[in-house]
Amino acid sequence: MSSPEPDFSRVVGHAGPKQFFRGVLSHGRVPPGFLFHGESGRGKKLFATELLSSLFAGGPSLENHPDVELLAPEEGKTTIPIARLRDLKKWFALAPYQADRKAALIADAHCLAVEAQNSLLKLLEEPPRNGLIILVTHEPGALLETIHSRLQSVFFGPVFGADAEQFIAQRLGVGEKEAATALSLSRGAPGAALAWLSDASSRDLMALVPALLGPRPGPFAFADEFFQSSGMRVAAKARQRCRRLFEFAIESLAQDQSPWGLDHDAETIADLLDAKNRLSANVSPRIVVESLKIKIQRRLASKRRRESSP
Repeated sequence: MSSPEPDFSRVVGHAGPKQFFRGVLSHGRVPPGFLFHGESGRGKKLFATELLSSLFAGGPSLENHPDVELLAPEEGKTTIPIARLRDLKKWFALAPYQADRKAALIADAHCLAVEAQNSLLKLLEEPPRNGLIILVTHEPGALLETIHSRLQSVFFGPVFGADAEQFIAQRLGVGEKEAATALSLSRGAPGAALAWLSDASSRDLMALVPALLGPRPGPFAFADEFFQSSGMRVAAKARQRCRRLFEFAIESLAQDQSPWGLDHDAETIADLLDAKNRLSANVSPRIVVESLKIKIQRRLASKRRRESSP
């Protein structure tokens, strides 16, 4: 029996997984387990909830559906304990209450304690009839290989392109160029791009990257503007803000094509990493920023001289 076609309109990109699951649902033969993996912010959990919504269409919301279990670490916790998996096994042993199947979505599956993973493994070895288990994680390496072998892997790759840029721009009311920059820095993770652009501090820092890596302004003028405009008086906050700026700059230069068209070599990335490490030592954040900017300007000046020499 086929299921209603899923509505993936809220999921940006991922044409391959969309086509695959539309085919799976049209034939009505859904495998008992999947592992959704890929970097954070790419829409894995949203995709899973849209998929389950189609399978349980016509009933209550997923949060209130008697035949759907949503598992994740409790607020403030970093693990999913074995007790949750024991309860899940008992729940799957009962017949569906309303639908023709039961399903469990385990978000942040890398947080499953080792004992919980072993308990899950026993469930996967004898999957419940008409049962479906979806694990979602950005750290698949944290899961036992035996769990991998019993789940169908679905990789969610980076999302780029005009559709993703327009989605972010319309969602937040920003320009498509700014959306494209955030999407590039997030390595194709629309969720991360949305989070950054929703935070005024992150947006300001992203806008400062070209000035940090460019020939102008000078090191002391840049430091004046950076520290005064942010109104930072607490050293810990200054270090945190500097560290985030350096991370954005590193991310920009680590890509095949910088979102700002900046051209730097591996030495600049090494300088940024060194500056980031110095923030952890007892060094003034302002001194770290000024010395980094001096190194960058000297390297740019040297490069211009080489290019202009006959």
